[in-house]
This record gives sequence, C-alpha cells and structure tokens, in this order.
Amino acid sequence: MPKKKGTPGGNPNPVQTAEFLAKRFKADDVPEGVKLQKSLTAVRLPEDIAALIDGLGKEKPVWLRRVITDAAKRELLGGEG
Repeated sequence: MPKKKGTPGGNPNPVQTAEFLAKRFKADDVPEGVKLQKSLTAVRLPEDIAALIDGLGKEKPVWLRRVITDAAKRELLGGEG
C-alpha cells in the first residue's frame, strides 16, 4: 500500500555496504583534477546513430565524453580540440 503524499517515510539511516560501493560506477577515463558535473546531460538521437553508439557497450560513456568534449573545445571555445 503506497504511503500518502506528504507523509514522512524512507530509511532515515541508510547504510551503503562495501559490496554496494564496489559496484558503483567509476569514470576511470577522467583526467586527474577534472570534476564531472553532478547532473546528466541527455539528448535524443536518430535511431540509427543511437544503435551505433549503443553498440560501443562499456566504452559508450568514455567515447561520448571524449567526442563531446573535443567538439565543444573546437566549436564553442575556438580551439583545436
């Protein structure tokens, strides 16, 4: 039975186990000293392009981060990427 809107609930003292923390996503491709934003940036892509990118598997976030960063440096900052 769902709780009524506005009533307190949830675990007031959550515990994150070592096993849980070990499975947490880590962005290993980020250079030291670079901080990632806390929120996500998302876009809808044409289906054929999305299928290609999804085919990258575990490399997908690494590839997307590199391609977007290079394009932003080149096109928005006037650099060479």
